[in-house]
Amino acid sequence: MPECFNPDHINTRVIIDCTEFRIEIPTAVDDRVVCYSHYKKGFTAKVIIGITLGGFISFKSKVAGGRKTDSQMTVESRLVDLLETGDVVLADKGFPEIKKLLMKVAKKLKL
Repeated sequence: MPECFNPDHINTRVIIDCTEFRIEIPTAVDDRVVCYSHYKKGFTAKVIIGITLGGFISFKSKVAGGRKTDSQMTVESRLVDLLETGDVVLADKGFPEIKKLLMKVAKKLKL
């Protein structure tokens, strides 16, 4: 574990972030609706990546259309089911709904 994480983040299990990338314009109208990102002003797909404190990829969600929020994707990925009591998850401000989800879970997780 890198020195900068000791001792404050010793219980950190995963650092998560959502990666969004441009895709070609889908041919089906339904797919266009799901993949259009107003934030990126184009058609995108996104995936949540989780890394350990050592930098190894430890989690990857299913790919989703760019219209989904980071919070929606995290909930649907069932990442919380993989965590244990006392684990800490580091995330940026793009995950506001996750804090509510973690409060509901009986595992006493921390964001």
